[in-house]
Amino acid sequence: MAFVRRKKMGGKHYYQLVRNYREGGKHRQEVLCHLGVHDSIKAAIADKQRQVDHHEKEAALREEAAHRIEAKLKHDYGDDVEIIDEHQARYELFRLVHWYNPHYKIPHYTPPSFDQIDRDQMLEDWEIDTKKFELIIAYHIAMRRAEGYRVRAARPRDKLDKLLECQRTYFQQQEQAAERKRDELPEMLTHSADRATLPASQDKYPIHLSYPTAAQRPDRTERQKVNRNRIRHRIDKIDGRQVQFLREAVEWLTLVELAEISGVSQVTISEIERGRRPYPQPEIFLALAKALGVEPGELVARD
Repeated sequence: MAFVRRKKMGGKHYYQLVRNYREGGKHRQEVLCHLGVHDSIKAAIADKQRQVDHHEKEAALREEAAHRIEAKLKHDYGDDVEIIDEHQARYELFRLVHWYNPHYKIPHYTPPSFDQIDRDQMLEDWEIDTKKFELIIAYHIAMRRAEGYRVRAARPRDKLDKLLECQRTYFQQQEQAAERKRDELPEMLTHSADRATLPASQDKYPIHLSYPTAAQRPDRTERQKVNRNRIRHRIDKIDGRQVQFLREAVEWLTLVELAEISGVSQVTISEIERGRRPYPQPEIFLALAKALGVEPGELVARD
């Protein structure tokens, strides 16, 4: 049986998906997966799915930007343009900016052979080469960011796969166990004296019941007494001290943990252990016995 458990560490609360089982007659618990700040597996799955979708969307946007830059390079410099390595492109851009920048060339310090060069054409060529290497660097940056988002999406995707596997495997088993319990409960809890039997002569014919009038019904006190006696004859009295002993000394469970495992409220369990509720409902009786790992007969009061 799997359930969500709340834990506290360093003043902060987090949740775990835990499975109960018995091994060698002893109660064991196995942490299936951590849910973080979410108190249900559905909320954790929705959050991880949102993270994966966000990272994949950002990676697609960065990759699309890189393809646009590549298309612009081919449009401006031809289809045979070479997209060199990012470090090499940065080195070439550094050379153009600091060593071959036409703005830094002073005419009267240059050799006479440079006087005939068209400085406007030199400046135009320098701007074209500078833009080319800047586009190459921008392409590499966009591709690197796209890869970074893919790496970020890998961890929540693995977490999401594990959560989905836990939901498929253990929650299906829990639903099947609940269905079996619903099928077995009426047969186990219905006392033989309460089962209606038809007379032999009326088995094949419908029975027309006549209900008593308001004057023929007993008063409220008598009805409560009859119902109370009927419940006591049908349901065994539970031993609250035995429940407390099994919870604390055998299973080492707190009221909160037993309530989470059995599905019974903490107030009801506390009243049963203090003897203030000796005749609980049959569903509560069986739920406590199953959570404590004992047969229902071991919780019956012997006095």
